[in-house]
Amino acid sequence: MTRKTTLWLFLGLWILLYALSVVVPMNMAPTGDGFTRGADRVLTFLSLQFAASLMAFLILLVRPRRGPLSGLSLLPVALCGALVLGLAGVIAFAMLT
Repeated sequence: MTRKTTLWLFLGLWILLYALSVVVPMNMAPTGDGFTRGADRVLTFLSLQFAASLMAFLILLVRPRRGPLSGLSLLPVALCGALVLGLAGVIAFAMLT
């Protein structure tokens, strides 16, 4: 398998995991009482996002240094970083208020 094929495979898997992290928690049946009723959805989202972030870092390992795919392969890591910064901001805001 060539490096370009590996990159496209990893990008496809990242897109799949990223999309599933949004779709699956929305369609989960609410089970449990109290805290666990919402925690299942949050933990499913975070676990799928964690898997997507691992794929994003694998994409960095196989990305080309030049060319049109170079910029495209930075997108997954940028979205992963934005999610981490956003969650850190929400936690900091909640702790300060």
